[in-house]
Amino acid sequence: MATTISKPVASVDSVEQAFATRAPRSLWSDARRRLLRNKAAVAALAYIGILIVIAIIAPLLTPHNPIEIYPGQTYRQAAWVESPNQPTKSGTWTYPLGTDAVGRDVWSRLVFGTRTSLVVGFVPMTFTLLLGTVIGLVAGFFGGAVDAFLMRFAEIVYSFPAFLFFIIVMTALKDTPIGKFWNGFLILFGALSLVGWVGVARLVRGQVLSLKEKEFIEAARAVGVRQHNILFKHLLPNS
Repeated sequence: MATTISKPVASVDSVEQAFATRAPRSLWSDARRRLLRNKAAVAALAYIGILIVIAIIAPLLTPHNPIEIYPGQTYRQAAWVESPNQPTKSGTWTYPLGTDAVGRDVWSRLVFGTRTSLVVGFVPMTFTLLLGTVIGLVAGFFGGAVDAFLMRFAEIVYSFPAFLFFIIVMTALKDTPIGKFWNGFLILFGALSLVGWVGVARLVRGQVLSLKEKEFIEAARAVGVRQHNILFKHLLPNS
């Protein structure tokens, strides 16, 4: 009986020793490790990476200027499509995917459009995450009147129709210097960010409300860690 008991004890000791000698893993390395285990996420990152490469080398992949108009080349079919009755509409490899209603090359516009799509996708989301994360952190950490004010403000923003807000902003500012800056993208980014941060703020606030009651936060307070360090070094990475 003593022999059968000593084996599991030895195995437990070996497991404890392995955990004791293993290098500690940071929150960011743990998140990266879990991300790389998600095959769908890795595939999505690879696809986005391909789009970024295409956007960077777009001039090398396109035969024409995407905004140049070619008279007499309207509604060209794709290169592999023939129109015997309308020779001017038959496909040609000069325009691999054909032309649009005013005679612009569709392939060139498609490739260069990758730049616009990536910018419109990433820039507003970055602003949305920053704004929502900061508001959620402050509301959840301080609570009380600060939390009530920020969450009521978030509800007001959430209740306003996003599409109507875009139209109002674009109409009111389109002729101003801000509206003309960067072909109007600055207004678009601002409008998307101002109405999109509410969901992020609510999510972060909920995480902070849960985390700030944990033992490691109480321990940080007990040893005299300042509030801004607790907020940005403990609550933000864990949430």
